[in-house]
Amino acid sequence: MRLREENVRVETGVCEGQEVSVHYDPMIAKLVVWGRDRTEALAKTRAKLTEYQVAGLETNVNFLLRLSGAKAFVEGDVHTSFIPQHESELFAHLTNEELEEKAIQTALGHLLKSQRDSRPNDSWKGISVEAAGWRLNHRLKKTVDLRYGEKDLKVTVEYGNSANTFKVQVDGGSWKDVEASLRDFEHGLLLTTFTAGKTSYLGLLTHENEVHIYDENGQTVMALPQPKYQVTSDVGSAMSSNSAATPTAGILERVMVKSGDKVEKGQPLFVVIAMKMEYVVRSPRDGVIASVAAVNCGDAVSKGLQIVVLEGLE
Repeated sequence: MRLREENVRVETGVCEGQEVSVHYDPMIAKLVVWGRDRTEALAKTRAKLTEYQVAGLETNVNFLLRLSGAKAFVEGDVHTSFIPQHESELFAHLTNEELEEKAIQTALGHLLKSQRDSRPNDSWKGISVEAAGWRLNHRLKKTVDLRYGEKDLKVTVEYGNSANTFKVQVDGGSWKDVEASLRDFEHGLLLTTFTAGKTSYLGLLTHENEVHIYDENGQTVMALPQPKYQVTSDVGSAMSSNSAATPTAGILERVMVKSGDKVEKGQPLFVVIAMKMEYVVRSPRDGVIASVAAVNCGDAVSKGLQIVVLEGLE
């Protein structure tokens, strides 16, 4: 994060290796800015928020970006019912077009970074040979499976005959011509894409099986499903289809099922509240509830805590 600047301060007491507890206020940093008036201060707030690149835990950066840019908030029309009154704006979902754009950027960022990471060290007398995804008169094609929330996406990428050029298709839709490149910059990795006359600059981070991209609208996270050959045993895959766990640390708001209930795939099981955002966890398949964790509504829960278990498959 490049946040040092006159009239900008970051207050934090978190250091490497420290646990961020779910108890009390799990604050990891506070951004403080000063401007000559409300409009200037909020503009600087939004600019600095876009520089945050955090992976591995949930943050409210996206929410704060929307809040600080909301017309009513900028105008100072703030009251105790502000969030529920402007809920659709503050918790807006990606449109289909925006989701397709993010999927394309995520897939290309993932492929370009994988290519960088697998670059051979074939240096001889000062000559370095680098891996490339294109060859003359050959069209390499790759498929990247992504998951955004509860939606699965299939991105097909065909490498062009010149470097950094691609044809990309999402879920069997129309093909799009895209130019993309990845380079180091002061924040980490910078992904640049150009398509349909629009150039986009995005920060890129990978964490475990997730790809994080960052732009002026905040963070977008997409998961890369684990290939079957990487699953070490049947236990892991069985548990993922037989249970539901908390997606983030927060407060268990409510549980909608009990032992013995029959549920359908996609049916809401419980709700977690974190940083004023509601996470609805749904059943991974049809089945019968075998057990519900002995956790009370209103309790603080950690990420990955198993709340509901389904009866085993026959």
